[in-house]
Amino acid sequence: MEIQLRNLQSIPVPEDLLVQAARTTLDMRGTQLGSLSIVLTDDSRITELNYEYLGRGHPTDVIAFRVDSDTAEVFISVETARRQSIEQGHDLTTELCFLVAHGVLHVCGMDDARPDERRQMLRLQEQVLQRLQLDKYRLGCEQ
Repeated sequence: MEIQLRNLQSIPVPEDLLVQAARTTLDMRGTQLGSLSIVLTDDSRITELNYEYLGRGHPTDVIAFRVDSDTAEVFISVETARRQSIEQGHDLTTELCFLVAHGVLHVCGMDDARPDERRQMLRLQEQVLQRLQLDKYRLGCEQ
């Protein structure tokens, strides 16, 4: 499977580690895709996508799309991720890996609309961070 990362913003990020986070998440879920595109962007572009596809006129951290049965895209605002990392008290790399895992779980068919679904996704995201040895990030979700 091909995982392509397109970095369309200027903040330095560990691209190889983000690809590894995506691959780890897909492997954990046993999901097969022909290709996955991870697009790192800024608040302006993610706001456009958020409005166009979800009707929300504000930036968000991650938007994930299943293009077809074999192709998926995950868009992440690095600006929003940076703010969230500061609020959560961890580094940007950890936050970006967390968001990659979150987006990939969505394209794997998971949802976080209900509290039980959200807890399940958070646990899986934590497991991805542990496998990447970034498990200092603690969400406080029920184990």
